[in-house]
Amino acid sequence: MARFTLRSRRVAMKKSITFGFALVTSMMLSAMLVCSCSSGDDSSAEEAPKYKLDANSIVGVWRSGDYWVSFSEDGYNSAFFNINGDERIDEGSYTIKGDTVEVEHTLYFGETRYVINNISPTSLQVTVAYNYYPFNPSDDNDFWIYVPITLTKAADTPCEKNDGLDGVTYENESTFTYEGTVYDVTHTNTIRNDGHCISYLIDYHGNKPHSSYGGVPMGGMKFYVYLKPYLYTAVCGWTGCFYPKTPIEKIELP
Repeated sequence: MARFTLRSRRVAMKKSITFGFALVTSMMLSAMLVCSCSSGDDSSAEEAPKYKLDANSIVGVWRSGDYWVSFSEDGYNSAFFNINGDERIDEGSYTIKGDTVEVEHTLYFGETRYVINNISPTSLQVTVAYNYYPFNPSDDNDFWIYVPITLTKAADTPCEKNDGLDGVTYENESTFTYEGTVYDVTHTNTIRNDGHCISYLIDYHGNKPHSSYGGVPMGGMKFYVYLKPYLYTAVCGWTGCFYPKTPIEKIELP
């Protein structure tokens, strides 16, 4: 009877050791799986935005010298900035995704992304990722430019999509030189809010500098952004305002 009991104890001990080994092995495998998942989570966390941008913190006008970026409460962006020596005006609706503000152009085909590196109530450090079609709007090859810039919060009122300039007309005088002769011309400009365009009419005052002008007024299109009281405008490259073909003109409106 004693031998039977001893043998039974040995069998029970063997079973206990086997069960314990299986339990430890199972726990080790579980720990490895947890570590593996945790490592994957860390990797995805590194790829995620640094922080979630508060929509209220971006609202306002941010300046760097003569250049500026405006974000309104109603999700509208406009800007006047310099990209590698090329002055650009830009506007469109924006959305916030993590630490990035994405703007769909209405003046160009493409988009702008403002990647926020740091923001405070008075300062904005941002990398402007600018995408536009420099030659052909049907070209599938995107052309991206990245510009880091630091801006300071200004007292200006942000631009809004409907800026109240629809139908406003203003005139500006200039000259036109052809074959050494300077001609006086008057530009009569009427602003339209739809697409932020300006219809302009050039009056050559009866002069005939070239047969294609014929001494009669001729028209064209400009696009613009507006930060009160200044209108920033440039002549369209061609119908559709894909990109400007003239320098940005800054006009003070009453």
